Amino acid sequence: MANFIGEVCPICKQKFKSGDDIVVCPECGAPHHRSCYLEHGACAYHDRHAEGFTVSGQRREEQKKREEEAHRQQQQSAQQRSNANVCSNCGTLNPQDGLFCMVCGNTLGLAGPQQEQQNPGVQTPFAGVKPDEKIGEIPAKDFAAYIGGNAAYYLPKFEGFGNHHKTVSVNFAALFFPSLYYLYRKMYVTGTVFFLINLVFNVFSMILYMNGNVDISSSGPLTMVYYVMTVLSVLTFVLSVLSGLFANRLYYHKAVKDIKKCQQKHPDPQEYLPALMKKGTVSLYAIAIAMVVLSVVTMVMVYATILYH
Repeated sequence: MANFIGEVCPICKQKFKSGDDIVVCPECGAPHHRSCYLEHGACAYHDRHAEGFTVSGQRREEQKKREEEAHRQQQQSAQQRSNANVCSNCGTLNPQDGLFCMVCGNTLGLAGPQQEQQNPGVQTPFAGVKPDEKIGEIPAKDFAAYIGGNAAYYLPKFEGFGNHHKTVSVNFAALFFPSLYYLYRKMYVTGTVFFLINLVFNVFSMILYMNGNVDISSSGPLTMVYYVMTVLSVLTFVLSVLSGLFANRLYYHKAVKDIKKCQQKHPDPQEYLPALMKKGTVSLYAIAIAMVVLSVVTMVMVYATILYH
């Protein structure tokens, strides 16, 4: 009888306990309390005996249903996990339609799936700026989506520009590599200007190198090249210093302009974030193109030098 402990009497619906007086139907094997069986006058499944019903068969059927239900729940749970946004910064599971992590404020959807649980003490990408805090007229979370992975660096500086009217902020990348920095941040006009100045300077340097044995003072064209190089050298230095001091502010104004355009063009929140990320973040293609152009020009100048000598 111990085998029936925990099972349910089909008549009174109560679980069997140790010490209960239990009888088993000789036809289908269903256990009953003896008192229930006698009061009912027959097996609870008497009407199903003709169709070959047995308790063991019912148990197998119920077990199959339980297994199918468990499998369905596992699939549903897996689907929910796949649909959830996993924060690449702290590992928090966020709703599928979430734009920013509920814990650290990180922009969701910028990185691949989370492979390991990250340290929850990692610095928030908002660097102390609240996601919904306004920088000027724009929420910090919009700037974070626009900037991309380096939001922790830019947001405090943007907050200074937008809310405290600061004007100067040092950016060493823009100081030492201005053309590459601006192209990387999709400030194509400014980046192209710096790139062309640097390119012309290199070309003129090669011209002087190719005519190293010629007295510059006795050659009109070379004298002009020398003076142009001097002017370009001073201009490059001055512009690089200004770039290092004001690049962050230029980037802030570009971000404000682009974000406002996206807000007007994409009022639907489902379209707004992808458009914002596409308009902002960075451009590796621009860097690659600039490096290819510079390499080609350098090869041409080297080849010309070899032919000249």
